[in-house]
Amino acid sequence: MKIAAKLRIPRMAVLTDAPRNITGMSSTYLRKIHENVGKSDCSFALTKGLVEEFGLQRKPSFVRPILIDDDPVEKMKRERPYIYYGGALFVKDGLAELLESYLSLQPDYDLIISGHGPYESAIGMAAESNPHVIFLGQVDKATHLSYVMGANLCINPRPYQKGLDEVAVPSKMMEYLLLCDYVASYKTSPIEEVFPDDVNWINGDIESFLRRNLDERGNPVGMVRNSAKKKISENWGIEKTGVLLRGYLATSDVFQ
Repeated sequence: MKIAAKLRIPRMAVLTDAPRNITGMSSTYLRKIHENVGKSDCSFALTKGLVEEFGLQRKPSFVRPILIDDDPVEKMKRERPYIYYGGALFVKDGLAELLESYLSLQPDYDLIISGHGPYESAIGMAAESNPHVIFLGQVDKATHLSYVMGANLCINPRPYQKGLDEVAVPSKMMEYLLLCDYVASYKTSPIEEVFPDDVNWINGDIESFLRRNLDERGNPVGMVRNSAKKKISENWGIEKTGVLLRGYLATSDVFQ
């Protein structure tokens, strides 16, 4: 704020999530984030809900629910087929349901999980007792994306929550849609509005979904194939977003 005031330039807030969704944050810390962000002159946000979350709805806001860094990816090659999840490891994000569903089915394909979080110890124990549950822990971006590209199915098991849905876009879904042939997810409105026909939406529980939509070897049965790859790369990548953002800024009174 001091630099902006001294140079007489506007401050743009970049809004990717609501701080109340961050586990373990103190009320004082959250209040200070809202106070500081709320004094911004404009915003670049993933959802309209985020703009409202910080009280910036009366100021210029550039909203884009999807942003992809389209780097070259080398496809992971494994002998056994697998379904993949990569991201934060919380029970609230559906990891317990995903793991328990897989263990109940006992199919002839692997479940591979990467990431970090409170539920990782349970995943690690499952991996120790079942050779077809593979826990990678935290991996670098290139490794994560290679597993996304090589998967028979990438899944977002986070249950729908209206309050969360309005202010959060699962970044994993952007990567899944860019790289994986088959994508499954519980409802997430920002993605559904743009790619309604490219995701296999989970209605009901994960175990029933997997039983209906994958055979014993992990091959898709009646699932819709993701046809968004080219569209998401061309229309939602860094370069395209930069062009649109520059155009928006050029017409905004804040930057005149």
